[in-house]
Amino acid sequence: MGECRDRRMIPVLMVGAFLGSLSQNMLTSALPAILAEFQISALVGQWLTTIYLLILGVITALTAYLFQRVRTRVLLEVSLLLFAGGCLLALFAPAFWVLLLARAVQACGSGVLIPVLQMILLHLYPAEQQGRALGLSGIVIGFAPAVGPSVAGVLVDAFGWRSLFWLLLLAALAVAAAGIFTFRQVGVPRRPPLRLGSALLYGAGFSAFMLAVTRLGEAGTSAVLTLILLLVGGGLLAWFIRVQLREPAPLLHLALFRHRSMVVGTALMVLAYTAMTSGTILVPLYVQAICGRSATVSGLVLLPGSLLLAALSPVTGRLTDRFGIQRVAAVGLALLLAGTGGFAAVSAGTAPALAALIYATRSAGLAFLLMPLTAYAVSGLPLYESSHGMAILNSLRQIGGSLCSTLLLLAATAVSTGGILDLTGFRAAALLTSVPVVLSLLLWLLQMKRF
Repeated sequence: MGECRDRRMIPVLMVGAFLGSLSQNMLTSALPAILAEFQISALVGQWLTTIYLLILGVITALTAYLFQRVRTRVLLEVSLLLFAGGCLLALFAPAFWVLLLARAVQACGSGVLIPVLQMILLHLYPAEQQGRALGLSGIVIGFAPAVGPSVAGVLVDAFGWRSLFWLLLLAALAVAAAGIFTFRQVGVPRRPPLRLGSALLYGAGFSAFMLAVTRLGEAGTSAVLTLILLLVGGGLLAWFIRVQLREPAPLLHLALFRHRSMVVGTALMVLAYTAMTSGTILVPLYVQAICGRSATVSGLVLLPGSLLLAALSPVTGRLTDRFGIQRVAAVGLALLLAGTGGFAAVSAGTAPALAALIYATRSAGLAFLLMPLTAYAVSGLPLYESSHGMAILNSLRQIGGSLCSTLLLLAATAVSTGGILDLTGFRAAALLTSVPVVLSLLLWLLQMKRF
């Protein structure tokens, strides 16, 4: 009876995690209006998303510590209120730097929600049902990033960009209120030491990397400074890894990579998340800039795939529990390859319905990968280490996927004429994504007998 009562918190927490994921890329539709109001360049405006992703990655790395140290109800309520506070600050932001600060506060709250949702699912469901359970979080991860720009576009056109934060604020407060009656303690509280220095190393290292990658796309930037940023970022991350391997209670338990499932699962998750993130950016650009269609049409091209990803996530979780990760992931990689390869063959005259079908195939492949691979990655870990495994997986998925998708976009732009994405660049991006998918599929099939 107690377990059933604890599970009542899952729908409420899923809504909260959905809001956090939704806010990640809602501002893409509002960016032109924000640039005009604050009189800033697009490059500066992009930091509204960049700062969010960076802080999200660092906070995600802290979730294993927070999950063990802070009582579940307190952790979730504070996270939701922090998120709501960031929305409130954004509503009345008089200057761009205040809006940037608001996004950082938002990320501090939302960065906890999805990883803690997954940790709670692992604790409340037995091992043989964890694939199905994690499929619930796949609805959040897959659906929110796709519907965010569409919802934002309607609100911005009708009520202005600040209306986005009104929506998020009111919804977050409603979830926090519902959580008072539903959130329960999950797991046994412990008192691990806080490794603040490690968190700063981790955040600074990836920040330097992200800044260097961003500068690669700027005209007239100093190659020397970009190289210095790359070296600094690499040095800080190498230092971080060394510290983590020597600490008795590290921030990220990198020693968990001794488990083969963690290595393979994390690598494939970064690949899948790169494909998902780059797809939600490149496909609308293809439909609008290359095919000359409207923003509404580009949204309709994405919609079937987004709905399919959300609908299939719990189904693929059940399939993983029944048939095992071997077959499910093989199907996912094959579908991802078919969808990605399909975009390498499109033209400016390709019908929107065909583009939607290709994107839906790609999305189906992602549904067969995202949550099944999450379950597989932590399947070899004891329950007390699963929270650390989830922290590693979510942090590297978020930051690694963002970095790789940014590099992919830069490569696509570089091969396009005049530095503006064209059909050649779009096809090149599809081919570049197909190469690691093909290699992953071949290696996966060769290793299936060893599982």
